[in-house]
Amino acid sequence: MASSLKSISITYDAINENNTFTGGDVVSGRVAVVLAKESKIKTLLVKARGKGKVQWIETHDQNTLYQAKEKYLKLDDIIISGQKGKEVVLAAGSHVFPFTFQIPQGNMPSSFKGAHGKVEYKLEAKLSRCWRIPSKSVSMFTFVSKPEMSVAQLMSPQCDMVRKDFFLSGSVSMNATVSRMGYMQGERLKVTVEIDNSSSHKLVPRFSVSQKQSFFAGGLRTSQKEVVLKEAGKPIASRTWQTLTQELSIPHDLPVSILNCRILRVEYKLQVLLGVPWGRSPEIKFPLVVFPAESLRDSMPPSDVPEPWWAVGHKNQEPSQPASGPPAPHAAPGESAAGAATLYVCPPPSALWPCLSPPPPYSAVSRLSPQSHPAAPPPYSALEQYVAQTHPGMPPLYPALGQLPARATPGANTVGNSPRDRGEEASH
Repeated sequence: MASSLKSISITYDAINENNTFTGGDVVSGRVAVVLAKESKIKTLLVKARGKGKVQWIETHDQNTLYQAKEKYLKLDDIIISGQKGKEVVLAAGSHVFPFTFQIPQGNMPSSFKGAHGKVEYKLEAKLSRCWRIPSKSVSMFTFVSKPEMSVAQLMSPQCDMVRKDFFLSGSVSMNATVSRMGYMQGERLKVTVEIDNSSSHKLVPRFSVSQKQSFFAGGLRTSQKEVVLKEAGKPIASRTWQTLTQELSIPHDLPVSILNCRILRVEYKLQVLLGVPWGRSPEIKFPLVVFPAESLRDSMPPSDVPEPWWAVGHKNQEPSQPASGPPAPHAAPGESAAGAATLYVCPPPSALWPCLSPPPPYSAVSRLSPQSHPAAPPPYSALEQYVAQTHPGMPPLYPALGQLPARATPGANTVGNSPRDRGEEASH
């Protein structure tokens, strides 16, 4: 008997050129059902699912399988459902049913497929009929997580230095600087290196970006490392000092960093190394965070050098007109303030954060009672009263110094204060 269902398919609409989604985005699409003849449908369900899975085998005395799973997204949309158990009759031909999901805001990891695990997100259409095996159609979509770090953390520069002494051949020192920690896919990474080659060797600076995949299951971890990008700079001659800048292009299809998943992690490091013949090469390593271009495009500065913290959000503001009066102190002799270089005046904190009020003066704070602050501890009197009610036989917590026994007074001489000593003193 030929099936009445010819085909079922599910598709969705792209919202950007990279065809990716993130938290808060709306996923819209359609389910197309083609019937050869009239059919009775129990339900037509559309599901959105996100899950992670890791799995690997270790061989010791025997093969041991380690695996772990996590679920991140679960959304359902019932397109067709019969009332009171009755079926819905669809005529022969093609039927298209729209659907819409909104991805919730949350700490979900990005889509990824690695050596021993993966994180995937999918849309699934499921058509159920009486006395038939349900028919399904699946469409995978790419989810990218927003960086957990703030823009200030991602834009913070990194700097480090290393020095190495060679036996009978001098020494070498290297100072490396990276403009920031976070970079988008397809962006150029700029490294500035200062090298003081006081040795008798010719040194070659080498730059590389490595990826480390870590997988966790059963309380154990397995990892895999791979160099995804490497370049070499110009050789540094012996007994010379030189500053050089090297640019590395991050691949457009490089997987983003995954730091918010319990069963797998994807991390990157930048390595700057000086190739030393017949010796251990000095090196500097910086952590890198690779994130999708769409997640922070509006927050990223246009240049490689990050803007100052006070300029973020005030880039398009017109500078305030200088007040009328004598020329500015920085104006050159015989030159007016208009002809001098314009200095940026940092706005007051109230202009940057209107919601914040200045703290009260010290004089006002000193007049406040100890209990005016919600975090202040209770007074001793209230605590004494509470202890007296709950523990009647307990001695006072804060006795006056005069109420302390003589032997308990710090620093007191206890000789002659005991009853025995007093009795001996009376006998004399």
